[in-house]
Amino acid sequence: MAEDQKSVSVCESCMQNDQSIFRILNAIDPDLVQGIKHGISYQSETDLLSQGAQVKGVYSVISGRVKISRTSGSGKEQIIRFAKKGDVLGFRTLMSNHPLGVSATTIEDCMACFIERDEFLRVLRHAPQLRKKLLEELSEDLAEMVDALTSMAHRSVRSRLCGALLILEELYDGQGINLSRENLANFVGTANESVIRLLSEMKNEQLIEIQGRKITLLDRQRIKNIEQFS
Repeated sequence: MAEDQKSVSVCESCMQNDQSIFRILNAIDPDLVQGIKHGISYQSETDLLSQGAQVKGVYSVISGRVKISRTSGSGKEQIIRFAKKGDVLGFRTLMSNHPLGVSATTIEDCMACFIERDEFLRVLRHAPQLRKKLLEELSEDLAEMVDALTSMAHRSVRSRLCGALLILEELYDGQGINLSRENLANFVGTANESVIRLLSEMKNEQLIEIQGRKITLLDRQRIKNIEQFS
């Protein structure tokens, strides 16, 4: 494990988290979770999962936010999506037994529960409801990614930025988007300079407010219109 990890006792609170799919286990058999989850804190910019590696287990996010990204052969990073409280990372690749096609990296200080591969598979064998829930999430994620990739090819950078801001506003629970410009650009799929210029234009148009790197949406409807029609 990374040197910046710190074990903490948070398994009980994680099991009671309404946003965690592992809460299902409480209704099935609480003994299934005994001794398999380890609450760990991670500093920002820590890799939980690394592209190309074999999955050793899955992570259930307790707090904080994580970027899911893929790096090309030229070293260019493309952020595919973000994960937050209640999301489970790594189970798709673990179930397929293939090397990871993406990386999962914290974008702020996070806390997560780690479940080793064998223990996770044991839980799935005894909890068909959990397996069903994971497969449903996998299907939804794939549909969302297909829609995003299909529409992205036909949209301007301004439109893609507006779409990204709307997604990120939900990720940050409407409390202001606190994301680096590099990560924002990698999510939009453009250069940092383009994102900075467009954000400045949107600020002048009173669509957003910028304080440091924090972005607050002022006119969500107009931003949504730009996303759809720009």
